[in-house]
Amino acid sequence: MLKEIDRNYFENNVLESEKLSIVLFKEDNIKECEEVEAILEELSKKYVNVSFYKIDIYKELEIAGKYYIMNTPTVMFFVDGDKEEEEIGYKDLQDFESLIRLYID
Repeated sequence: MLKEIDRNYFENNVLESEKLSIVLFKEDNIKECEEVEAILEELSKKYVNVSFYKIDIYKELEIAGKYYIMNTPTVMFFVDGDKEEEEIGYKDLQDFESLIRLYID
């Protein structure tokens, strides 16, 4: 499940977590964002030890600005509070799954 989060949750949980956290930066009513969200939702069922989140860039302008989100969807991988990976635009399930395996295997 992708949990929609705000700045406080992001700072207190994603940036403080030791495990892999995947964050989708998205906009409403954008087809590519909806497609990537569905892919990440599916992967969240398989990879239960990975945290999956989503952030609406218009609701959380401060975070979007801090990470220079210029295009959506943008998916970031955080480990131990550090951004390790950034994917911009549409990627398919296999692409995301390959990236996840880099961090959990």
